[in-house]
Amino acid sequence: MTAEPLAEVKFDCEVLNIQAHEDCVRLSLPGNQTVDVPWVVAADGAGSAIRRSLDVETDGPGDMGHFLNVMFRAN
Repeated sequence: MTAEPLAEVKFDCEVLNIQAHEDCVRLSLPGNQTVDVPWVVAADGAGSAIRRSLDVETDGPGDMGHFLNVMFRAN
C-alpha cells in the first residue's frame, strides 16, 4: 500500500451529519467534533446515507437484490 499525502482513509468512523459548502465539506463526528475537508468519498455502499443526505441521485436499474459475503478460513 502506498501512502497518499492528500488523503486519509478512516474505517469504522461514524459521520453524524454532512454539509457541502463552496470551499469544503463539513463532517460532524461523535464527541461534538467537526472536520472540514476538501472532498469526501462516500464508500458506504449502494444505499449510501451520505449520498441520500446530499440529495445525490443514482442512475441505473436500482435495487438489484440483497447480497451476503462470507469469508472464513478452513483446513
